Amino acid sequence: AQADMNQWAARANEVAARLQEHGVMLSVTITRTKTPNGGFNTNIKLVTGDMSINTHIELFEMYCDKLDEEEEG
Repeated sequence: AQADMNQWAARANEVAARLQEHGVMLSVTITRTKTPNGGFNTNIKLVTGDMSINTHIELFEMYCDKLDEEEEG
């Protein structure tokens, strides 16, 4: 499970770095909670300024891709 956490941390930090390239400064925290059925929920919390967003990392990765496309276009 620890290796899994490290993988999530790497993804989240990559997202943070990509957003910083677009001038969005933020910090990332990752929490994992056990679900009743024995699985895990991985929660990514991005904090930017006084706003904090909890969401699935895939959404942030898609958002980063969109920003990259806009810059290229």
